[in-house]
Amino acid sequence: MIHGGGFVFGSRRDISKSKIDFFIGCGIHVATIDYRLSPESSFSETLEDVEDAINWIHEHIKKTGLDVTRFFVMGFSAGGFLAYHAGLLSPKADGIISMYGYADLSEPWCRQISHYYLSKTRVDFSMVSSLIGSKPISNPPSYRFLYYLYLRQQGKWIQTLFKSATPTEERLKQNSPLYGMGKDYPRTFIVHGMLDQDVPVEASKNISAKLESLGVSVNTIFLDHAEHDFDHKLDDQITHDVYDGIVKFIKDQEDGKF
Repeated sequence: MIHGGGFVFGSRRDISKSKIDFFIGCGIHVATIDYRLSPESSFSETLEDVEDAINWIHEHIKKTGLDVTRFFVMGFSAGGFLAYHAGLLSPKADGIISMYGYADLSEPWCRQISHYYLSKTRVDFSMVSSLIGSKPISNPPSYRFLYYLYLRQQGKWIQTLFKSATPTEERLKQNSPLYGMGKDYPRTFIVHGMLDQDVPVEASKNISAKLESLGVSVNTIFLDHAEHDFDHKLDDQITHDVYDGIVKFIKDQEDGKF
């Protein structure tokens, strides 16, 4: 599982124990990972950390004695982006699961001022400058969310990730997994809330359309009344139904444990 946070905040601690326990209770083994965050580290280093973590899991899982037959990558929001990126790696994952994720950093919403976040308490740089360090960080304090809030209010999120005032569309697409997807892309399970005001649901619909055009198996759940991070707690029937669907997706090909 890969946590979210817009590549600038968050850690694997954000993936709730209830989620982990749910999958373990279904006979599914779970690993959560951290990765270096921006702006202390480059975006390419973030991708590199995810690649290294997945390679490490592949190399060491057999030593654990766990009964592992398949390997899936699941991500939340920005973690969904990283999960989509993982789908391009070799060896291929058996499936990708995206919770309100995205795969195209060239989409307009990524570069625009977020009117949703403008409706929140205004944050200026003097309030968040102390949150930016000089050394790599992958486990920041929870209040670093304020930095993400500042970036989205200012329309500086993508510029910060790429350390450029005007990153070209070509560069953004080169770093977006949507444009690397081919017919051999792993089957994919996409979940997104229609009321998501952080990541537009259109981001997931575009991914679904691309995968369908390639002939890749894709399952989608678009929830009418769900917002971003709707599954923070597994405390309602709709969320449980979604997670039951994910388990079915994981176990669909054959019986046995992951």
